[in-house]
Amino acid sequence: MPVEHCRYGHELTLQNTQLMFSVKGNYQYRRCRTCFDLTDDDVAHIEKHLFEDGGSIRTLDLPAAKAITFKECEKYRPAWWKRIKDASTVNARLAKTVAARKFRAEQTRCKHGHLLSGDNVQVTTRLNTGRVQRVCLTCRNARQKMGNYTPEQIATVTDCITNNGMTIADVVRRIGDRPRIIKFEALQLAMMADPELDMRLRAKSAKNAKKHRTQTWKAKKVAAEQLRKAARVAEREVAREQRRLAAIERSKRRKFFPADTFMRLLEEGLTPQMIYNGRRPLQSHQQVAARYGTKQSFQNYCAKHPEWGVKANELIARNSEVAQHNKGTANSFWGRTHCARGHELTPENVGFHTTRKTNYCIQCNRFSANRGGLMSAERIRRVESAIASGMSLGDICSSRKTTRFETFAAIKRTRLEKPEFDRFIIEHSSVQSRKVLLGKNGITRIDRSTIASIPIRAEVIGERGVPLYVAEAGDFEWFYSLTPRYLSEDDRLDVVSNIYLALHERRVRREDVPNRIKEFTKQHTSVFSTGEYGSAKSPYSLDAAIFEDGKTTRGDNAHVGLWSEESIYA
Repeated sequence: MPVEHCRYGHELTLQNTQLMFSVKGNYQYRRCRTCFDLTDDDVAHIEKHLFEDGGSIRTLDLPAAKAITFKECEKYRPAWWKRIKDASTVNARLAKTVAARKFRAEQTRCKHGHLLSGDNVQVTTRLNTGRVQRVCLTCRNARQKMGNYTPEQIATVTDCITNNGMTIADVVRRIGDRPRIIKFEALQLAMMADPELDMRLRAKSAKNAKKHRTQTWKAKKVAAEQLRKAARVAEREVAREQRRLAAIERSKRRKFFPADTFMRLLEEGLTPQMIYNGRRPLQSHQQVAARYGTKQSFQNYCAKHPEWGVKANELIARNSEVAQHNKGTANSFWGRTHCARGHELTPENVGFHTTRKTNYCIQCNRFSANRGGLMSAERIRRVESAIASGMSLGDICSSRKTTRFETFAAIKRTRLEKPEFDRFIIEHSSVQSRKVLLGKNGITRIDRSTIASIPIRAEVIGERGVPLYVAEAGDFEWFYSLTPRYLSEDDRLDVVSNIYLALHERRVRREDVPNRIKEFTKQHTSVFSTGEYGSAKSPYSLDAAIFEDGKTTRGDNAHVGLWSEESIYA
C-alpha cells in the first residue's frame, strides 16, 4: 500500500511531492516539499545568521531535511551559495582568532608550566601581525642559553655554504618552495660559540655572494644584448618586408600600364612626373594621391600604340609649358591683387623672404607681430639674462627645445615696441645671428651707422640644453646645507657663491647641484687651502709673525732671492 503521509504527518499530495533520483540514479523516491523546501523565512534566517550575527555554516541550526536542500544550493544556486560560503569562511576565521586570543588571555601558565605573572612575563607586539602576546622569560632565557639549533642543522648549513655556493642570507630565509634551513638567531648563537666556524662561514659566504653578483650582472648584460639583437633583427625583417612589398608594387606598375587613367590625368593638366609620383597640385600645397605607371612602362606602351603616344606627347608638351609658366605661383602672389585678409598687394605692401623665396603681405606680417602678449618687466629681465648667458632666440622660443619659456610672438612685439630691448638682443647675439637680425628680413630696422659701435659678443658661456636658472624660495638655505661642515662660515658662503655663479652662467642645472657639490668645494679649496700653515699646499704667510710674542714678520727677513748670487742654490 503506497505511503500517503511523510514521517512528520504532512500529506503527500501531488503539489507537496517532489520526485527525486538516488545519487547513483538507479532508483526514484518521493520527498515532502514541506519538510525539504527552503522558504523565504528560511533564506532570511540563513542570511541573518551569516551576514549580521557573524555565524558560519557549521553553527547554522537547520532541520536535517532542510540542511540537505541547503547543501544542494551549491549545484542549483551557485551565485547565492558562493556569497554564503565566502561569508562563512570569513566569520569562521574571525571566530577562531577571537577564541585563540581569549584562550591565551585566560592562560596562567606557559606550555612548560611556568607561571605567567610578576617578573616572569613580558608583553610584546609581533611586528608582522601586530598581535600583543605574553612571553615567558624563563623559557626565553633557557632557549638563549641552550641555543635553538641542533648539530644536524649546523652540519647542513656548513655543507650548503661550503659546497653548494649558498650564502648566510640564503640559509636563514625561505626561497621559493624551499624552507629555511636554520633561524638567523640560532645560527648567530652557533657562530658566537665557535669562532673558527664563524670565520670560515663568513669568508665563504662573502666569496659566494661576490660570485652571485658577478653572475647576475653577466646574466643581465647577456639578456639586454639579446633584447637589442632581437630588436635589430625585427627591424631588419620589417624593412625587408617593406622592400619586398614595394618591389612587388613596382613590378605590377611596370607590367600593367593604365592607359585610360593616364590619358584622363593628362587631359586634366597633370604632368607625367606628377602621375608617376602621385603628386596633385591643390591650391598652395601638394596632395599625395595614387601612383600610376612608370616612365619605362609609358614608353613601352607608346611604342606599341603609336597613335595613343602621339596624343599623349602633345598633352605632355602642353602641360609642361603650363607647369613651367606657373612654377612658384602656389607660394607667391603671382596673378593676385589682394591677400587672404583683403589687403591690396601693391609694390609698397609686398615683401620678399630671401630665405624661403616667397612673397608676403607687410600689413599681415605686422598684424601677426602684434598678436603676441605684452611682456612684463620681470619677463624681459629673464629673456635678457638668458641671452646674456649664451642662449639663442631659438632656445628661448622654439617648441622643440626643452629650454623654452617664452613665445616668439611676445618677443617680436616687445622688440618692435622697445628699441632698447631689440638692441640688447642684437648686441649679445652671435655673428651669424646678427647678420640675420640686421638683414633685409629683420623684424626691426636699426641705424646702420650704429652697427660698427655694437660690440661683438664673447664666446658662449652656458652649456647647450641647460635651462635658465630661476631662483626659488629656500635655494640659499638648501645650497648652504650642501656645503661641507668642516669649512668655516666664510668658506661655505664662498662655495655657495660659486654655485650661484655657475647657475647664472648655465654651467649646471639646479637639480644637479647636489651631485656636483664636490666640484664647487674643490674650486674654492684649490685657491684657498684649508690645510694648516706650513704644509706644501699652504705655506706660511709672509705677513705672519715669526714668534708669538714678537712683531717681526717673515717678510722682514725675506731679503735673499732663491736664484740670487747670495743664495745657496746659485
